[in-house]
Amino acid sequence: MKKICKFILSFVLTLMLIGCGYKVIDKNQGSLYKITEITFSGEKKINHKIKNKLLFSSSKTSKNEFIIQLNSKKIRSIKEKNINNEVIKYNLKITSKIIYNILGSTNKGSFEVQRTGDYKVSNQRINTLNNEKKLSESLTEQIFKQISAQLNSIASDS
Repeated sequence: MKKICKFILSFVLTLMLIGCGYKVIDKNQGSLYKITEITFSGEKKINHKIKNKLLFSSSKTSKNEFIIQLNSKKIRSIKEKNINNEVIKYNLKITSKIIYNILGSTNKGSFEVQRTGDYKVSNQRINTLNNEKKLSESLTEQIFKQISAQLNSIASDS
């Protein structure tokens, strides 16, 4: 009797999960969005990199056409100092706010993506600047991936 109840319960649960409308998004299938226009303000270098990556990754045949406003900020702050009150580590925080509008729809919205990281101060200023540049590029790549995933999610819902 217990086996029959377990079988019926598992069968009913399976039917409910199959019929619930849940759809798995395949991350390998590419983007589900097409960007027709991007305007940006704030940190030009970061915005330019994100814009180029979004335009490159956007689908040419998607019917979900987005108009995007991108606003990025980069904030550098002191994280650690040594005994001599010299800075030994900086914290870098990049924040991007995205306001989107889907063409042919009343679907509008916004979301914010934020990434932080630390880099060490070197004995030579050029090495410190290179450390900051590498971290900035890494954080920008992470922000792009998160923006792209969010736009795919929005496009699949509409």
